[in-house]
Amino acid sequence: MKILVCGKAPCLPDELKDRTLNEFDIVVRVNNWLPIKNRCNRFDAWVFYPWHSPLMHEKSENSNYDFTPYLKQNPKLWLGHAWAKEECKKVSAKYPDHTFTLEEFNSIMTDAKTYSHTTGVFAIHLAMKLSDNVTIAGFDFYSGTRAYYQNDEPVINAHMHNPDFIFIRVEKQINKGLVKWI
Repeated sequence: MKILVCGKAPCLPDELKDRTLNEFDIVVRVNNWLPIKNRCNRFDAWVFYPWHSPLMHEKSENSNYDFTPYLKQNPKLWLGHAWAKEECKKVSAKYPDHTFTLEEFNSIMTDAKTYSHTTGVFAIHLAMKLSDNVTIAGFDFYSGTRAYYQNDEPVINAHMHNPDFIFIRVEKQINKGLVKWI
């Protein structure tokens, strides 16, 4: 089974240019991704963090995420945060289709020596549980001055979405031959 995991780095639109994505059995998207004009926007599985939902934080900075468009398309739900299964059900009305056991989650966190994994990094690990043929796109956060392809938010180097951290995690999997760039 071939899986494509799409992150949200600014390079994603160019990496998907002129591709139908039919070569992949599963296309995975992360969090509040937006369709990309003139690109294939297929997704079969959606990895998200329930705490970004307004149902979990009505008055927080995260309350602007509307999960309805993703849930209406009824994708498979993948959850990288193993301890958040009940929150997943509260937000999506169902339990995740694919997640980690608490032991797997703790092993990944121990390996990282930090608690600051991103949903995209978890998506890659979840894909590796299902297949030994995992490809990634949209994880080069050094390809511009923006943090994500869908807005002008600047790259931030001092919090949990530090591109250095993401690159180290992704590069480690590539060097082991566990994933490859598109």
